[in-house]
Amino acid sequence: MEIFAEGDWDWEPDHILGYMNSQGEIVIPIEYRHVSEMYAYLGAPPFSDGLVIVHSLDHDGVGIFDLDGRLVVPFQHDWGWTFSEGRAIISNWELGTSVIDSTGEIVVPFGRYSVISDFSEGLAAVNAGDWNVGRWGFIDRAGDELIPTEFQEAGSFSEGLAPVMRDSHWGFIDASGEVIIPFQFDSYIVMGMWEDEAIPPGFFEGRAAIWQVEMVPNHFGGGYFPSRRWGFIDRENNVVSPFVFDWVTNFSEGRAVVQDQQGMGVIDLDGALLVPLGRYTYINSFSESRAAVMTGGWENPRWGFIDRLGEEVILPQYTEVHDFSEGLAAVNIGTWDNPRWGFIDTDGNVVVPFEYDEVRSFSEGLAWVRSGNLWGLLQIT
Repeated sequence: MEIFAEGDWDWEPDHILGYMNSQGEIVIPIEYRHVSEMYAYLGAPPFSDGLVIVHSLDHDGVGIFDLDGRLVVPFQHDWGWTFSEGRAIISNWELGTSVIDSTGEIVVPFGRYSVISDFSEGLAAVNAGDWNVGRWGFIDRAGDELIPTEFQEAGSFSEGLAPVMRDSHWGFIDASGEVIIPFQFDSYIVMGMWEDEAIPPGFFEGRAAIWQVEMVPNHFGGGYFPSRRWGFIDRENNVVSPFVFDWVTNFSEGRAVVQDQQGMGVIDLDGALLVPLGRYTYINSFSESRAAVMTGGWENPRWGFIDRLGEEVILPQYTEVHDFSEGLAAVNIGTWDNPRWGFIDTDGNVVVPFEYDEVRSFSEGLAWVRSGNLWGLLQIT
């Protein structure tokens, strides 16, 4: 967990941070000054694989700490993020990008590839050459190039398959590089007039969200323009949900959220609609057999929860909600500028009274809560 000693809640100042364990003991001292713009949010990278990469302005780079707060890799690289599968992507502003293992040993020499993705299922996508025109392939955790750099684009492996592009069309390969699903899905270039660098997210629960592109009427300027229409395929390349949606999520707990001009709905793995389109203003993905749903407009929202059958098990009544985590969900009965946060269980029973100004979801039995200017920890007992 991270803890701040100084810094205002904006993007400009430097922040000083450290880490504490679940017993409330400071394991990494609160002394590392970093620029918040280095990260995607005000905070620090999370621990992954028992390690965390910390940026320090005073050390002019990043160092790597273990769970006991030991500096296992000294401050010697310019940039790094998180470990995945025992490997981390690090950079040197002059030499380029590289990969290190958990001891700090260089696995991939600096500059061999212009771009290296995080590892997933033992493989990482790499780009050989210029970012825009270079070719993509895959390396293993030893840094060996198992799948040659011959593709226009590449995503991450998920459930044994990865999306790759050839001749401006997407298909899927397995870990040996064999083409499992042909290159048949439209890329981000359509008739030389439309560009969008989206990469298909891959397979989740045996289903992959993919799109086809169709030309639709332009009601404003006349003529036609390309529009991406989403659907789902299975691992045998069968279409299980037709390409009719404007937007979809990946499957989670056997359910996916979909949206078209009528609104949002929920489908099952066979593509059957469980929640009619437009019944709710917004629907979150499922977590612990519950999905948060919103009624009303964004100016005066009311949030509740449905179960996997689409039944409303907790009536929409809250201003804000978090997804369920470890059996509890944070909900706000106040307003955005005068919040009153508490926690409910999956049946809607109030477990923690509505008395906090800000909360975070439970993780490892603990949740941060704020009252006034002070933060504390709740523990599940």
